[in-house]
Amino acid sequence: MEFMERPPGYRGPNLDPTGVRLRPKRLAQGVYALMAIPPPRDNSGVIIGEQGALVVDAGINTAMAHQIQQTVRRLTDRRILWLANTVYHGDHTFGNAAFPAATKVIASRQTAAA
Repeated sequence: MEFMERPPGYRGPNLDPTGVRLRPKRLAQGVYALMAIPPPRDNSGVIIGEQGALVVDAGINTAMAHQIQQTVRRLTDRRILWLANTVYHGDHTFGNAAFPAATKVIASRQTAAA
């Protein structure tokens, strides 16, 4: 996905993931924030359980989704079983398609409907 110029006067966040790298920050046993460097960009998260891992938000494109998965693989050898979409916005969901077909996507009814 290529990113276009931001429209004149646009004041929203810069979501262009070019050059972004994820840094895991341990919050608790098996719970990590995947912090985007430089901020504010595509933050994500992972919860590692006994059966497998749950990723929180898929990223804005397939490149970010692959980076999320690579970061999770460095943290655990457990499979990514679940992917939680916290909101329907593209910077949270456009990476869904890059996850394995066996990954179960979880979302609220409102997010799924949107």
